[in-house]
Amino acid sequence: MYLVTDGDSVLGGRDKVTGFMAGDGIDFGDVLDFGTATQSTTSTGTNGTDSGSIKSHAVAEGIITFDDVDTYAAAITVDTNNLSNVLAYVAANISTAGHTVAFSYDSNNDATNDATIVFNQGTSDSIVELVGLTGVTNIGAEAVTANLIGIV
Repeated sequence: MYLVTDGDSVLGGRDKVTGFMAGDGIDFGDVLDFGTATQSTTSTGTNGTDSGSIKSHAVAEGIITFDDVDTYAAAITVDTNNLSNVLAYVAANISTAGHTVAFSYDSNNDATNDATIVFNQGTSDSIVELVGLTGVTNIGAEAVTANLIGIV
């Protein structure tokens, strides 16, 4: 279990965890303990408060994807060029205390996701980059579920 205290892993200094294991369908995976965390509300498309080129989002099983048009149509790649806009967008639009989302991240701008970033809405929003973790399809309570990031 990885303890993430509110205010310790923020926009300007997010924590990076290497070796984090998601559930594999047989064994429990690792867990991020934010103190208060619940999967954010599912949405097939939300025209949110814009941040730079990020204008809308969708959430499924706690996994958030972003689009650069007001009416969500298709996910764009999140990379170093738009990460600050994405994080500002998430902070503005995932605004219920404890709500948590995760998204795929391309940390070296080669158009291939190579990490997952988890955002938890708190007094000082927490942001954790899970280096090398890809293929996540769900975040939620710890369970033996394939591709699940456990959160509490």
